[in-house]
Amino acid sequence: GDLPEMRRLLRAAARAGQIRSRLSPVPFWVTEFSWDSRPPDPGGLPLWLHARWAAEALYRMWQAGVSTVFWFQLRDERAGSQPYGGVFESGLYRNGGQISRDRAKPTLRAFRFPFVALRAGEGARIWGRTPESMPGRVVIEATRRGRWRRAAVLRADRFGIFEARLPARRVGRKLRARAAGRSSVPFSLRYVGDFY
Repeated sequence: GDLPEMRRLLRAAARAGQIRSRLSPVPFWVTEFSWDSRPPDPGGLPLWLHARWAAEALYRMWQAGVSTVFWFQLRDERAGSQPYGGVFESGLYRNGGQISRDRAKPTLRAFRFPFVALRAGEGARIWGRTPESMPGRVVIEATRRGRWRRAAVLRADRFGIFEARLPARRVGRKLRARAAGRSSVPFSLRYVGDFY
């Protein structure tokens, strides 16, 4: 929630000559970002919410001008490898004991191909980034009568970013994006409250 304020502070400090950097504009990074998931952490986010929050967080960071995001961490730590409460189960992969037996969580797909669909009046505002951050054609699909149907065709910019507003007649209960032979994690338009 403080990302816009942080961005303003960075810009003000750069304008005042208080940041020494060879880069302009000064990069804005978010590091060691993640949440534990359930499973394996019984107090973590359910897997569907873990993926949803990852995609939406990438969108919010993009809105705030974040240039680079580092997810913490690639794979879950093994249960019992640290004292109680010190095990991080926030990986993009479930720990299978050996790397060859690790299994991807839905969050990996959401991290590689983030897509969000948020209510905007009667319709929806959509945003995403293609899997390889490449420009190209993106097909937006919505669920109608239990099937995925084309709702729009967009072009991703040179960074792979695409965004649009869809009118109510093109919006279903869930939306997803398809690009380069891959599909994003479906994003429900149903409001999801806080998780404690």
